[in-house]
Amino acid sequence: MNEPEAPRHPAGWDAVCAVLTEDLSERMSVVEMRGLMHRAGVRLARRLPLVHCATLPELERSINVRLAECGWGVVRILDRDDAIVLLHQGGSFDGVLGVASRPWAPALLEGAYEQWMRSAGAGRALEVCQRATGFGEGTIEFHLRAVASVA
Repeated sequence: MNEPEAPRHPAGWDAVCAVLTEDLSERMSVVEMRGLMHRAGVRLARRLPLVHCATLPELERSINVRLAECGWGVVRILDRDDAIVLLHQGGSFDGVLGVASRPWAPALLEGAYEQWMRSAGAGRALEVCQRATGFGEGTIEFHLRAVASVA
């Protein structure tokens, strides 16, 4: 029988994260919280760089290594005619950030995916955006798309 894995941080940090996000979400709008989480995801991805990837399957494997290190589920990357689609499954943030974080917590992944895609050559003219959430099924859909021009 395998020994249970030791926690990577003291249990009290989950409570700290919960009260910190409660306080922030009381003071900030959902749009502001999504922006904060997106920026945090970009920073996180910079701290967890990927190995060089030449193909989408290699990119998927490399991202999944990083997601596994964080305990944040898995992603499938699909090359569709009209978009690159990232289907993220598992790794709910509910346990740490609470159910109320569902409107803004996925932006952390959005930012991380965007940074990882850019580091793999997507360029700054492309961005990752959340398209659909299936919290009941544990799936969040993201698309890589052209950055909208600001007039």
